[in-house]
Amino acid sequence: MNKGNNKSRPSILITGVNGFVGSHLADHFINSGYRVTGMLRKTSNRRFIEHLDIDLKYGDLNDRQGLHDIIEGHDYIVHPAGLIQAKSLDEFMRVNRDGTQYLLESVAKFCPGLKRFVYISSQAAAGPSQSINAEGEDITPHPVSDYGRSKLAGEEECRKLANDLPITILRPSAVYGPRDKGVLPFFKLVKSGWFWKLGAEDRYASIVYVCDLAVAVRMAIESDNTAGQTFFVANQHVPSIREVQSTIADIMKVEIKPLYTPLWIVRALVPLDAFSSVITGKARGLTKDKLRELSQRYWVCDPTKAEKTFGWKAETPIEDGIDETIEWYVRSRWL
Repeated sequence: MNKGNNKSRPSILITGVNGFVGSHLADHFINSGYRVTGMLRKTSNRRFIEHLDIDLKYGDLNDRQGLHDIIEGHDYIVHPAGLIQAKSLDEFMRVNRDGTQYLLESVAKFCPGLKRFVYISSQAAAGPSQSINAEGEDITPHPVSDYGRSKLAGEEECRKLANDLPITILRPSAVYGPRDKGVLPFFKLVKSGWFWKLGAEDRYASIVYVCDLAVAVRMAIESDNTAGQTFFVANQHVPSIREVQSTIADIMKVEIKPLYTPLWIVRALVPLDAFSSVITGKARGLTKDKLRELSQRYWVCDPTKAEKTFGWKAETPIEDGIDETIEWYVRSRWL
């Protein structure tokens, strides 16, 4: 898929390039004049990247020897690859912590001219906030899920090599946009005439449109001021979950009624999902950890540091981002 890239352009390696975030990063960096190399496994679906002019390298984060040839010679490396669902903490750690460790060790040995390594972490690594008042990066991390703990462990691997490599850690809030299956069930529920409310209280969450996240990554690697630092990446406006679903309904022109689900009912469903996981062999969608994430009232973070340090600010209004996401879902026949 490499179609004669100009060697004078800066080169960037993107792990997990076939994924939701990875493919949008590839789009953005190609359009910004970079030579893009994408790392993925041979069994990965290439639907989102098959039309792109990128050099594909097949590998696995846990294959130390295989990483050497992939990472060598790049100016920049962005690392969004990882698990968002797993059967156990050990499985999360094997990829999100150990895979990050092996990648960093290979970079330190075989990519001496690297200008910047960006680790795409998650707000889940920091944990929920205590109130509607946004938390900054100085929050003491307190992840409430195995996923969050594994992403925090990945951050810790980055910090171990912070004196040897120019590493920047980005903690996106909940990311949404075209190609994302994670929030698709909410859109489908709204389309069917319902908005979901978990428990009696309204819940609030920082969110960021995936194209704005891609801009944040590029600006972070191009800045001289971001190495050795951690940044939240989120829209300044923090909507309630109900507000997001109402916006979806307004754009889709559907009337919605509340589908109130008491927490005790969802807790009762966790063992059933565990049983289903054993039968099907698939990672569980609803775990005690996931419920702990969903039941938090506030997932609110403050992206001000990113704006002050390297000039990034989310430019896409939530309404526009949701509208573009719906348009893509409908065009792709996902919705």
